[in-house]
Amino acid sequence: MKRAVPLAEETLSTQKAGSFPARLVWMILAVANLSLITIALFWKPLLSLSYQEKAGRILAQVIPIGDNDYGGFACLRPFIEDPDQRYLLKQALGYLSKAQAFAPNQAHSYYLAGRSDCLLGDYEGAVTAFQRFAELRPQNPSAYLEMGFALVNACPPNGKCANLNAYDTWRKAGVTAEQFIEMAEVERKKENYAEALLWYQSAQRMGRELRSTIAYLRYLNFQKTGDTENANKALQSAVEMDQGWVDEAMRFNGYYQLGKLYTNQKDWKHAERIYRIMISNYAESDSYKPKIPELYRLLGNGLTNLGLQTGKTEKLEDARQSYLSAWKLDPKSGTLPLVNFLVNTEKNLPSAENILRQAIANSPDENTWLSWNNRLGDLLRSEKRWDEAISIYESILEHDAAYWQAYIGLGWAKYERGDGLAEALTEFQKAIAIPESKGNGQFAIAQVFTREKQYQQAEDWYSQALALNPEASWWWLARANALRSSGELSKAIPIYLMAIEKFPNYSLLYYEIAWAYKMNQQLTEAAQYIEKAIALMETPNLGYYVRAGNIYEEMGEKEKALQAYQQALQMDPANESALQGLDRVSN
Repeated sequence: MKRAVPLAEETLSTQKAGSFPARLVWMILAVANLSLITIALFWKPLLSLSYQEKAGRILAQVIPIGDNDYGGFACLRPFIEDPDQRYLLKQALGYLSKAQAFAPNQAHSYYLAGRSDCLLGDYEGAVTAFQRFAELRPQNPSAYLEMGFALVNACPPNGKCANLNAYDTWRKAGVTAEQFIEMAEVERKKENYAEALLWYQSAQRMGRELRSTIAYLRYLNFQKTGDTENANKALQSAVEMDQGWVDEAMRFNGYYQLGKLYTNQKDWKHAERIYRIMISNYAESDSYKPKIPELYRLLGNGLTNLGLQTGKTEKLEDARQSYLSAWKLDPKSGTLPLVNFLVNTEKNLPSAENILRQAIANSPDENTWLSWNNRLGDLLRSEKRWDEAISIYESILEHDAAYWQAYIGLGWAKYERGDGLAEALTEFQKAIAIPESKGNGQFAIAQVFTREKQYQQAEDWYSQALALNPEASWWWLARANALRSSGELSKAIPIYLMAIEKFPNYSLLYYEIAWAYKMNQQLTEAAQYIEKAIALMETPNLGYYVRAGNIYEEMGEKEKALQAYQQALQMDPANESALQGLDRVSN
C-alpha cells in the first residue's frame, strides 16, 4: 500500500537535489540555526558589557575622565565621603556585580570594581577585585599599581597583608622607586605637597631611603595649611634625622629653614649650631658657595644675640669673625652688616670707618658707592665731625642729585653743627621734592621740631609723614614719644595702642608705652607692657631690664626689681643705672 507523503516533502523529493529553490530553503534554515547558536553563545557577554558600560558612566561622574589628580589612581585618593557620590559608587558596584555574574571572565569589570571599592574606602574588597583582574590579565600593570595602593590603605603603614605586600605587587607591574620619585617631584613643583608626599612614601616602601624627604614634605604641607606647630615639628624631625634627602637642594633648604625658625624663636644656641653645620657642609661646594656669605651673616647675628644674652665675650668675638668672613667673601652684601656690628655692638667706630673707606675705594657699582658713602656720612656725623660729614653728603649729591637720603643727612649735619633750624629745613624740603623719599623729608622735619620742643608743629609733620608711609613702625613710635615728651599722655597712649595693633611684634612700642603708663601712674599696665617688650625684643637690651626694674621698684615688687637689675648687670656689669637700682632694692 502506498504511504501518504506531505505536500512539502513530496515537492522537495520531486525536485532535483541541485535545484535553486531547494538550496535557498536550506540556506535560510542554516542562517536561522546559526543565529540561534550565536545568541545562545553571546547574549550573556553582551549583557555583561552593557552593565559594565553603565558602571563606567557612573564612575566618570565621580572621577571625570581626564582628572589626573593623584596620578589618576583611585586607591591613592582619600575615600569619598559625600553621600550622593557614595550612592553612585554603590550603584556602579551593583551593575558590576551583575556584569560579573553574566561573564565571570570579563577582566575589566573587576578593575572597575576595585577602583569603586577604593573610592568607598573598602580596600580589602578592592584588593580581592584587583587580584581577580590580575589572574585574568597577568601582563597588565594597571591592577598591580592600584592594588599596591589598596594594600597600603588596607594594612597600614607598609601595605603588608598576610601573604601580600605593596612592594611585591608594584614590582610585578615593573615599577621602581625612581618612577614614584619622578611623580612626587612633578607634584612638589606644583606645590601639591599632599600628593607629592604620597608618592615619596610609595618610593620609600619600594626600598628608597627618604625619611628626611617625607618629613620635609610634611613640613611644607603643614605650612601650606597654616598648621605652624606641626610644621615646625616636622621640619625639626627632617633635619635631626638627616637621612634620605631626595637631593642636596632639599637638604640645604631644610637646614636653612630650621636656622630661620630658631632665629625667629630667638633660640640663638640652636641657630648657631645649624649655621655652623651648614658652613662646614657647603663651604667647599661650588653649587652653594654663593650662599656662604649669607650663612656667615646669619651666624654672626645669632652669635651677637647669644653673646649679649649670656654676657660671653667670646661669642661676640666669634660674631665679629663671622661678619668679617661674610665681608671678605662678598663685600657688596657684607659691608653694611659688618659696619653695623662694629658701630652698634662693639662701639668701634674707627674700625667701622676703616671698613667703609676700603669698601668705597673698591665699590662694585654706583648704588653701593652711594649707599656706603651715605653710611660714612652718618658715621662721621655721630662722631660730631660735621665738616667731614657735610663734605661726604655733598659729594654724593654731586654724583646723584636725586639721592634724597643725602639731603636728610646734610640737613642734620648742618643743624647739629649749629647752622640753625632754617638750614636744616631747607635741606629736608629738598628731600620732600623727590617723590621717592615717600615721607622721609616730612619725618625729618617732625623730628627736628621735636628737638626744638615745638611739639604741635612736630605733630602736624608726623601726621603728614605717616599719611605717605603708614607702614613705617618707627615713625609711629617717634610720634607717640613726642606726644609723651610734650606731657600729653592722654594723646600719646592711644597712638601707642594704635601702633601696637598695627605692629604687634614691635618690641619698642611696648617698651615705650610702659614708660608712658608709669608716668601716668598706671603701674599694672606698665608692668604688663614691659614684660611683653622683653618677650618680644629681638636683640637682648639691658635698657629693657633697667626699665622693668624701675617699674617693679615703684610697684614695691622688690624681688622682681632685683632680678631685672641683675639681668641688666649680667649684660653690662658697669651699668650705672642698674647698679644704683640694685643698691636701692637690696637695702
